[in-house]
Amino acid sequence: MKRILLAVLSVFVLIIFLLSNTGTAPATEQTQESTSTVVNLLGNGEFTEDILFFPAYQNVNNTKKNWLFAIFDAGAAAGRIDKEKKLFVVEVKDPGRETWNIQILQAPLTLQSGATYQLSFKAWASKERTMKVFIGNFQNWTPYLAEDKVPLTTEKKTYIYEFTIKGRTDENVKISFEFGKDTGTIYIANVKLIKK
Repeated sequence: MKRILLAVLSVFVLIIFLLSNTGTAPATEQTQESTSTVVNLLGNGEFTEDILFFPAYQNVNNTKKNWLFAIFDAGAAAGRIDKEKKLFVVEVKDPGRETWNIQILQAPLTLQSGATYQLSFKAWASKERTMKVFIGNFQNWTPYLAEDKVPLTTEKKTYIYEFTIKGRTDENVKISFEFGKDTGTIYIANVKLIKK
């Protein structure tokens, strides 16, 4: 009887020892994973703060980590933030002749040579139409990402684009969402630009 009790006790101690040692490693791995954070290179990506408006704010090459809504040369549109729903809304009435006539932009961004970046956002519209997304140098217009016809529908959709900086590090980069050349109301939410 003593032998059986001793054997059961030994097995019990062995099980506790094994569980305590195997239980420690995953907890450490979990802690390491939870401390790594993804940094959004864009300011106000969730549209919870007021944005800037051109021409009241004119420095289009330094928007101070915020969005600037602008109508250039032609077109008529009204842009606004819905802080409660965390989105940007633009109603295009007169679309102008170019996509860049009506846009929301942010600059300057610094993109590093050889790095891969991921842009993600949610977007939809009051009707089927397209918009342009541009990420590039705002001095010589070198594009790093230029999606001329992002297809929008009335259903909210997540868009994800990746690109790599093949040249040297660029400190004069802008991102813009361009709404000209068509009418309608466009909604944009949860904009993130991250380094992979």
